[in-house]
Amino acid sequence: MDGTRFDNLARRFSRRKAVGAAGAAGLATAMAKVLPSHAQGGDVTCQMSIQALTSAGPSFDILYSGVLEITIAEDGGIDSGSFTPVGGVSVPVVGEVDGRALDLRVMFPTGQHLVLSGTGENDIETCSGALSGVFGGPELGDTGSWLIDPSQSQLIDNGSGGFATATATSVAGATATPACPEIDCGSTHVLDPTTCQCGCPAPTEACGPVCCPAGSVCTDEVNGNCTCPDGTELCGDSCVESCPMGSYLDYETCHCTEGCGLTSCPEGQVLDSDQCICADICFGGTPYYCGGNCYAEQHYQCSGVCYSAVSLNSNAQMCGPSCQACPQGVPCIAGSCQCPFGYSYCQGLGCVDLASDDNNCGSCGNVCGAGMGCAAGECKLA
Repeated sequence: MDGTRFDNLARRFSRRKAVGAAGAAGLATAMAKVLPSHAQGGDVTCQMSIQALTSAGPSFDILYSGVLEITIAEDGGIDSGSFTPVGGVSVPVVGEVDGRALDLRVMFPTGQHLVLSGTGENDIETCSGALSGVFGGPELGDTGSWLIDPSQSQLIDNGSGGFATATATSVAGATATPACPEIDCGSTHVLDPTTCQCGCPAPTEACGPVCCPAGSVCTDEVNGNCTCPDGTELCGDSCVESCPMGSYLDYETCHCTEGCGLTSCPEGQVLDSDQCICADICFGGTPYYCGGNCYAEQHYQCSGVCYSAVSLNSNAQMCGPSCQACPQGVPCIAGSCQCPFGYSYCQGLGCVDLASDDNNCGSCGNVCGAGMGCAAGECKLA
């Protein structure tokens, strides 16, 4: 992975903007305030501390941090769930569980959604172990990654209507340690209620002021810069071994999968299975592809026929790469339907000179009267 891109990612984790209230100490308190829901029949209810960081899109650098509670039905459906931002109001969550796979939709009152997909190291219904993935929303084009802190996951209801105790220690401990003062761990670190110290959520590792992915190398502890070692690349919250030739890294599971992971290439390209890239069909003396043939100059397809770009540059019936038919009276200039310099377009008339046209003087449809002529866009005595 490119080191500069990795460094920028690491620094974002130390500067990000939090939705709700920031600080892992507040997060532990928020988890204690969330009332557990009672599952019915064989349903299982999990409560987890989740962080989701937007890495691209209109909401870039927004952090969603809070408590996720989901009730998993026997068929894997999640019809009763909630996300409670730190210091905020709970919103509904629905989704589905299939073994270690988890899909969720967080629904905000504005009608916008976060759609999350991820994989755990254990079956989701055990409410234990590392769990992370990717998400989209709430704005079109927003993408990012998310993870839960396994040390603060707990099984609220074990499917028999009673509370589980095996995994409750970590969260219960957060509220059972009054000796811990009001500690602000910032938006990067979390509070360990046992030691009352701030640390990095598993599996990330500390590098100065930031938390870097597991397996990374801290290259600058003062500024918090880190990078994946040679032969590895970033996947989720860890640096994993790069895949050998003939396989690709599945970013959902962070495992290598045979093949290239590509099902198709854009028109004019073909899959190079050795390098796992889409390569141009045309090259050398005829580098331009159109309609199954290679040409020495750029061609575009109009109604199933390939025409040279030059011939379309001034063709008012097929103008430019879009093969647009220009409105009546409008020429095709440099591959675009447009009026010449000094002329204006009038609906139904085409391009006219408003400065001298007696029937369109100064504006479209302004006709000069008898004995008048248009000069400099004004009707004057002839």
